[in-house]
Amino acid sequence: MDWVDFIHERALVITATVPTESDAYLFFETLNDRGIDLTIADLTKNYIFSRAGSRLSECHDRWIIMTAYIEQATGTGSKFTDFLRYCFTSQQGPTREREIFVRVKDHRLTTPSEAVAFSEELKVAPPSVQSTSRRRSILLANSATGRS
Repeated sequence: MDWVDFIHERALVITATVPTESDAYLFFETLNDRGIDLTIADLTKNYIFSRAGSRLSECHDRWIIMTAYIEQATGTGSKFTDFLRYCFTSQQGPTREREIFVRVKDHRLTTPSEAVAFSEELKVAPPSVQSTSRRRSILLANSATGRS
């Protein structure tokens, strides 16, 4: 069966109308919690955006800047999980991948201002995370060659 036949014969399309854009993010998170696993980037973005309220555009702008920086620095956007892991490790100690979203939700964003502040933290973190990662690489290289 090709895609056209599948869509025509088996796909079901629904429309869901929600009162606010923030409710749309909550709806998205709820539906996806019961289906396909989301990436840490999907979960983090949804968490921030769902709490941004009337300040959603500010969070969105910061998200774009942060992800563009990560993509430019790494050549791919798929390093977001590593980026978050390094951020939390540098702030709170060793962090495993499975702990990342728990730490994101530990921020307990309850107001739009808190969502904007957290998105700002993430936006300004890439250069410091990159320099920390670069210092770690230099230290490892120096220790391997016997330099201090």
